[in-house]
Amino acid sequence: MRGGTTSLYNYLIKHPQVVEPAFKEPVYWTRNRPFGDNWYKKHLGDGEGWHIDASVMYFCAPNIPELLAKKFPNGKGIIMLRNPINRLWSHFNKENIIAPLQASASAISTQTPEYFHNQVVAYIMGKQNNITLGVQMGQYIEFLDRWTESWRDRLMLVHSEAMFKAPDKIYQQILEFLGIEQFSLQHYERFFATSKGKMLPETRELLEAYYAPYNELLQANYHIVL
Repeated sequence: MRGGTTSLYNYLIKHPQVVEPAFKEPVYWTRNRPFGDNWYKKHLGDGEGWHIDASVMYFCAPNIPELLAKKFPNGKGIIMLRNPINRLWSHFNKENIIAPLQASASAISTQTPEYFHNQVVAYIMGKQNNITLGVQMGQYIEFLDRWTESWRDRLMLVHSEAMFKAPDKIYQQILEFLGIEQFSLQHYERFFATSKGKMLPETRELLEAYYAPYNELLQANYHIVL
C-alpha cells in the first residue's frame, strides 16, 4: 500500500506487450479463490504478453510467495520498496482523503498529524490500533526472505523513490527484466501523490528509531538504502 504500485501498474499496462487486466488488484490468492480459476483468468484478460496481478497484500501474506512461485513457474515478480515512514504517512493521508465528505466532528479529529502521532506512540507502546498493519508492512525484511528464496532471479526489487525521481530510467530497467522491448511513455504520472499536511517532526523521529533495525538489515542483506 502506498509504495508506488499504482503508478507502475499504469505505466506497464500502456506497454504493447502487456495485457491490461479488468482491474489492478484481484486479491485472488488471499481472498477471492472461492470465485474459481475461471474468474481469475477472466480478470487477467486475453491476449499474448505479460498478464498482471498487482495485489499489494500478497507481499505480507503467509505462504503466498511459495504458492505463486509454484503456480507461475515462468512468471516474474516486482516488489516496490518505499521509505517506510513516507509510505505509512501516505497511507494515513489516503485514508483521510477517501473519508466521507460529511464527516462527524469525531471523525475529523482522526485526520490530523497529532492523531497520527498518538497512534504511532500507542503502537510503539504495544497497543494494537488502526495503523498496526500499516506499520508492520514497512518492516520489509520480515517478508522479503520468503520472496527471494522462492523466486530467486525471477524477482526484481524496485526502490520507489528512485522511480519517482527518474521514472523512465527505472521503467526501462523493469522492461529489460521482463524481457520485452524498450518503450517510453510521453508522461509518467504519479498516481495518488496527494498529501494533507506534514508529519510532526517528533513523529518522524519515533518512526526513524523504530524502523532503523529493519532498514539496517535490509541494507546489509539486499543493499537497499531507504
